[in-house]
Amino acid sequence: MKHYEIKAEFAHRPAAPTVTPLPNGNAVVSFYEVVEIIPATEETEARYICNIFSMETRNANDLESRVNANVEAWKEKAVAAAREECAAAVRAARDALLAASDQRMTLDRGLNLKLPDTVTAATLLTAFKDIITGLKDALSGDWAKYRQALRDLTTQEGFPFNVIWPSAPTSNE
Repeated sequence: MKHYEIKAEFAHRPAAPTVTPLPNGNAVVSFYEVVEIIPATEETEARYICNIFSMETRNANDLESRVNANVEAWKEKAVAAAREECAAAVRAARDALLAASDQRMTLDRGLNLKLPDTVTAATLLTAFKDIITGLKDALSGDWAKYRQALRDLTTQEGFPFNVIWPSAPTSNE
């Protein structure tokens, strides 16, 4: 089990990593990264908003001392595992949204192409115009832009922990 928890709030500044034994013989090692301090007021004490990076490992009598002796290496491992897990979840959600929008981009379903029953010079010109318009919408319309924004999620500065999801177009085009 590895996980990442964003914006957990604490009354006191978390300092050292924590080791929490589990009944299965493993332990969860957690690291805290303060990302925001909410100043104290007359009514409240200061609050600390933290990212928590956790990883499960085999428990041992000296686990806590081993973690404290090499905190940065353990934290890097926990952050990398959390990043990998979160990135996989974001990609899976993105892929599902892309698959759901595929029908809007296919010739037989999404593209509203009007083909004539008979081909004459007049109907051919109209059909060609409709095909070009349909292809233009498919390649550069709202749905194409939405799908590209989904593909670009992995290039966002906050990826994978802080992703801004694009909104699907409300139009059927």
